[in-house]
Amino acid sequence: MLESLIKSPLTSMIQVCVLAPIIEEILMRGVVLGGLKNSYGKVIVLLISAMLFACLHFNMVQTLSAFVCGIVLGLLYIKTSSIFCCMVAHGGYNLISYIMMVYPYIK
Repeated sequence: MLESLIKSPLTSMIQVCVLAPIIEEILMRGVVLGGLKNSYGKVIVLLISAMLFACLHFNMVQTLSAFVCGIVLGLLYIKTSSIFCCMVAHGGYNLISYIMMVYPYIK
């Protein structure tokens, strides 16, 4: 995976830091959390959306951090009712991770 990120750094940065957060936040916070919180309660749906968010990444290394991030983003959505805030926070988190992972390998 790291090789594909390094091969095309600008394209992969757009995918990881812009497109993925937009799509994932619409799905996880908008559809799952926003759609189900009134039916099942905020705490249950927060945990479910965080677990689904962790599973969505298909990477055992990222599972715990994605779960914690899912909790934080879910709480942000509950407090602000803004998917846009979640997209910006998610994109910022991914950007920091991306730079830490890819920057040392770019020549």
